[in-house]
Amino acid sequence: MNFHPDTLPNLHDKVFIVTGGNSGIGYYTAAHLAKHGANVYIGSRSTEKGTAAITEIKKMHPSANVHLLKMNLMDLNSVLSAAEHFIALGIALHGLVNNAGIIVTPFEITKDGYEAQWQTNYLAHWLLTDCLLPIMIQTAKKLPTGSVRIVNLSSSGHLGAPKGGINLDDPSLRESGSWK
Repeated sequence: MNFHPDTLPNLHDKVFIVTGGNSGIGYYTAAHLAKHGANVYIGSRSTEKGTAAITEIKKMHPSANVHLLKMNLMDLNSVLSAAEHFIALGIALHGLVNNAGIIVTPFEITKDGYEAQWQTNYLAHWLLTDCLLPIMIQTAKKLPTGSVRIVNLSSSGHLGAPKGGINLDDPSLRESGSWK
């Protein structure tokens, strides 16, 4: 099946969150959703970069409805705060695009006690999804099946994971090795 973003339907009155929406695939995802009328919340750890992305999207699509949802996936409290902020808006959520990620970074432990790549690419997205799932379920109850989606992006980087898998007795992953 061939897909092109221009084939997206009219998304007026639909709401999406795109993590890492200030650059790369996330930026293009947010821009195309906005182009098709969606109300888009760009998850970004940088207010400056998130605002710049919103400005660029609005230059291309002046009627775009794009907002900043500040969150740093290397800080789980930041993810919780972003989710709480969105929930407090009292609006539906039709799509969550878990896109943000880091790769081949030096070994680092977050303030939450986890290896930075694992937290950023997996744990934080799981937490965000878990927090927003009740809104998405409520939204889905009012719409035809398949109208609400969670999209998790990844790369083939997982092919370089330790052959024995993640040592869950070492949640920091300090002993499991890291990208060199």
